[in-house]
Amino acid sequence: RLKQNDNDKLFLINSQFTYDDRKTNEQKIIKVVKNKNKKPIILVATQVIEISLDISCDVMYTELAPADALGQRGGRINRGKKNWKEDGKEYILKIFQPENELPYDRDILQHTDESLTPGVYSYLKLKEICNSVYGKNYIEVFEEKGRFLGYYSLINWSGYNGCFEKTCLFGLHPKDIAPDEETQIGLIIRPEKQRKFEVIPSVYYQGDERNLKIENKVKVPLWWILQDENEHGRDNLQWFEKIEKTNGRKRKIFWICKLPYNSEYGFDCSKIVEINQENFNEAII
Repeated sequence: RLKQNDNDKLFLINSQFTYDDRKTNEQKIIKVVKNKNKKPIILVATQVIEISLDISCDVMYTELAPADALGQRGGRINRGKKNWKEDGKEYILKIFQPENELPYDRDILQHTDESLTPGVYSYLKLKEICNSVYGKNYIEVFEEKGRFLGYYSLINWSGYNGCFEKTCLFGLHPKDIAPDEETQIGLIIRPEKQRKFEVIPSVYYQGDERNLKIENKVKVPLWWILQDENEHGRDNLQWFEKIEKTNGRKRKIFWICKLPYNSEYGFDCSKIVEINQENFNEAII
């Protein structure tokens, strides 16, 4: 239905664009948002909007997410102002129940949902909710259940306060902790329930090794290639191709994705029927 609208008023941003295309799309969105003559517009986005885009919106519709993520999204409403009511407008965040919990943890979402009530939220109130969701009592519950997972590495990394001890004064470089807003190495706030791997769209590869570069890479769900293998066999993949590039003694492996791709919408994955991702926990790459 949204596609029927004027394309000049409709924008999409998610993590399934190549690095170059995502950068171009983000710059285009920021430019349009700052142009009052272009408003109103519709922006459809995934959780990448929480950090990467410095924009402001009037109304946001979002699925339920962890408390801290909701706080980040709320920071994109009437950004830079102090009140939720200004100039005769109400700036509102409307939250809906998701179809499933992915890519988050079901218990995290449940505790967040139980902590939310309709009303006006300040950052102090959001902080209190985060403390409740991720607080000591909550951690103890997970310890008792034997489910002390990655989101607690902030305080439980090689022992309590380990993260801080390892990073203070001549400690780990920030890139060794979290290279970007989507990748977590030393510090894992939440477990990565939907595993991903990097590919290059075949439309950009075109059989030319010079196009095997980081600017043309994009992260896609691992289950795509696992589903391809499940249907067609590892030696007869239909939508992926493995390319080996040799530079002297170094050998690098690249995956080419043959699914239709364009810079405006990303991949068209309609030809791959989604499977139960929990059945495919091991990578083949």
